[in-house]
Amino acid sequence: MRKSKCLLALTLFTYLFLIGPMVVMIGTAFNGDSALSFPPNGFSLQWFENAFTSKSFLDGFKTSFVVSLFGTLLAMLLGVPAAYAMNKYKFKGKALLNGFFISPTLIPAVVLGFSLLKSFVPNLGGSIYAGLLVGYTLIGIPYIIRVTSSALANFDFSIEEAARSLGCSAPKAFFASVIPNIRSGLMSAFILAFINSFNDVCIGVFVSNPGTMTLPTAMMSYVQGRIDPTIAAASVILMLM
Repeated sequence: MRKSKCLLALTLFTYLFLIGPMVVMIGTAFNGDSALSFPPNGFSLQWFENAFTSKSFLDGFKTSFVVSLFGTLLAMLLGVPAAYAMNKYKFKGKALLNGFFISPTLIPAVVLGFSLLKSFVPNLGGSIYAGLLVGYTLIGIPYIIRVTSSALANFDFSIEEAARSLGCSAPKAFFASVIPNIRSGLMSAFILAFINSFNDVCIGVFVSNPGTMTLPTAMMSYVQGRIDPTIAAASVILMLM
């Protein structure tokens, strides 16, 4: 009984530790004062109005959403076939290739962002969107491969072979037998890669410029100039999304 009570207390403390910052952020977003304080002093929705009418936040949201969406889709196009090949076939250097695919998660994001700034962006004609797209594709591929590989680990490839033996072409057998069976894994991989790209700061800081910023970069720039609950309101909106 004593052990279970200690375990319960530890569990409650862990949840409080995880949820506490979010509770503080939500309370601050409704603060009636213009200061970042908790508990809130009064109640006001003006900070949410500021967040929804801020041009930098709106432009940053559009940039983050579009680039993260296309970056994740491109990562899916590259990562899903790679995960499929590594789970279906046995070949030399498989472990090395798998390590290569997940290497972007091992490299500090600051290093990756600086590399994009010095190499890809100049070679892409200075295009901010192209640089962000390349960066978000790179950081999305490891999540796509890992989650898709987990889904394929429970897939019986004899189903695909049966479809081939019944006259299906290789692409048709893949889309008719493999994709429906790993659909939930693909959805999870897409969501995880998209959220990770959308929340990225380091790549956005290095690749963006004052005219084109991602939402996390715009929020960081806002905090450097002003300290009010608008940033908390924007954070609450992202949490709800």
